[in-house]
Amino acid sequence: MLFGTECWTVKSQQDNKLNVADIIMLHWMSRHTRQSRINNESLREKSWGSTYGRIMAETRLCCFGHVWRKLAEVLV
Repeated sequence: MLFGTECWTVKSQQDNKLNVADIIMLHWMSRHTRQSRINNESLREKSWGSTYGRIMAETRLCCFGHVWRKLAEVLV
């Protein structure tokens, strides 16, 4: 879901939609239903523990580091 995120501009509404989709997939993969009453936070802690917004910010900063280290003569 996050392929090419280093060049995305994401609004908070889109970030929320990605996080909702992530939680739905985590519930689906762990075979929990709504009747199980498992908190989203506990499910996220059992998996990677970070949100899509944080992952996208990290990839943007990584891409920025590559661009920043380039020489001034190189056209990006």
